[in-house]
Amino acid sequence: MNRRVLGAAATLIAATAFIATTPATAAQAGAYGCSGGLVRSWTLNNGLEIPVSRLHLYYDSRTGYNCAVNVWTSTAGDKGRISVSIRSKTDSATKSDSGNYRKYAGPVKTYGKDRCVRVTGYASASNYSPNYDSGWVACR
Repeated sequence: MNRRVLGAAATLIAATAFIATTPATAAQAGAYGCSGGLVRSWTLNNGLEIPVSRLHLYYDSRTGYNCAVNVWTSTAGDKGRISVSIRSKTDSATKSDSGNYRKYAGPVKTYGKDRCVRVTGYASASNYSPNYDSGWVACR
């Protein structure tokens, strides 16, 4: 192959990787059943450091609610079970959603005005099952 073809192929691969790993924007909150702006995102990787899912936390200052979703990435491979949960520091109840979903788990919501929240997620894909615990975050 000539250098021009190899260069074009490398550019296409890099662009594809960027698209696959770009986190959710605040505008996407509504597509997942959340409202408000994106507070934070975390990536759940498999054993080869390939993104399996992305855990997103949104906050709506108008309502005081936090909302979380766990979204499969395009590099997830064979998708299995996916889950997401959220809890505010002053609430003993954890809200969670899990299942063999094709696109995402959630949304799960908790009141979070002036409270820290904890978000956890799990995704089982292609013989890997990464999980994540945010610890207490978004303390306002």
